[in-house]
Amino acid sequence: MRRDAGQPDAPADAPAEATADSTSPQDSSADVTGDTQVDTGADAHASVDAPADVVADAPVDAPAAVKELYFITQQGFMPPLNDDLERVDLARGAVTVDQPMNGALDVCYAGGNLYVVRGSGQARVSVLQLGTLNITSNIVLPADPAAAVFSADCSSVFVGTSGGQIMQVGLPSGNAVGAPISVPLPSGSSGSPQLTGLGIDASGTQLGVTEFSGSSSSVAIVYKAGSNWALGLTVASQPVSGSNCGREAASPAFSPDGTLLSTFDPNCGTYDVYTVATGMLNATVSAQFTRPSGVSFSGGSIWDHNNQVWSTNVSTVYRTSETGMPATFPLPASAGALGLDDTGLVLYFVPYDPHTSGAYTIDTTTGATTALGWNLGLVPSGSGVTRIRYVVR
Repeated sequence: MRRDAGQPDAPADAPAEATADSTSPQDSSADVTGDTQVDTGADAHASVDAPADVVADAPVDAPAAVKELYFITQQGFMPPLNDDLERVDLARGAVTVDQPMNGALDVCYAGGNLYVVRGSGQARVSVLQLGTLNITSNIVLPADPAAAVFSADCSSVFVGTSGGQIMQVGLPSGNAVGAPISVPLPSGSSGSPQLTGLGIDASGTQLGVTEFSGSSSSVAIVYKAGSNWALGLTVASQPVSGSNCGREAASPAFSPDGTLLSTFDPNCGTYDVYTVATGMLNATVSAQFTRPSGVSFSGGSIWDHNNQVWSTNVSTVYRTSETGMPATFPLPASAGALGLDDTGLVLYFVPYDPHTSGAYTIDTTTGATTALGWNLGLVPSGSGVTRIRYVVR
């Protein structure tokens, strides 16, 4: 697809945009028509208003206890960007739907609804029909997100604007919850804040924020204080010993128990891990690796249930843990995104250009990768992968 990222990308015959509290799916027959395309090997992105590509026998209403993986792909590195949402049926080992979804930032499933929060001028949460991934309604956001993340139960989406303001938006109402909070640069920093990452802990009461000022990065923690949010930590990323690399801390992620906040700097090859209670760097968990040869497309960091945090860059996966023992492992393809299953122990890796490169699991003990025999023919060629979400329904 080639669309202006500032324009909605729903199909021409999609329902009109719903009011802010509209999430009830409309007549599903409107979304399953003769226009739904079956993969024939043709370019699925040749038409601006093309509907989702769905394999011929993909069910519209999946049975209970279906296990799926959703990942967001991005074609290009500069605006206008063309983003898609891919649905992997894990039982079949195949991408069964490729749905154009410009500005997609995160995915969440709850109560029979699949939500996608969207920026790049979209400023909305789209509610999708399961199976086809057609848009049934849109929830308009009060601001266009540069970064966004859902609470675990999908009851809220946290929106971070490019200027460093963060707000909580309730779903399905679309109304702001409490007052927004601005995250300033640390004292002594120059320039204007540019939000580069947003992460949330499992309880939904702490947010990790990374910003870039044009010359260096900073890290902040925002926490729930009554009905509002308060600033807990704001600190400049420190120079790396023995290196003149410019700090670009990003990919904030909390440990499973919420006591640690990690950031990964792909430019310097470092984990900065902070103890939330003190706001201090944790020397045991933080790690410095050999500086990478470059910075590639990356889909963030993720903690597994063994209290290890993982990140990718170029052709390497990085790992550190609550007990230390940092390590790196080679990847069979260029960096992409990581995702966990419902046990927190199976780590999925979908690299850059999965159409050609495939998909993998990573052994969380040895770091070894195992290729998955998935059919990824519907994924647009040359796509970067920015987010993975595992769903059981």
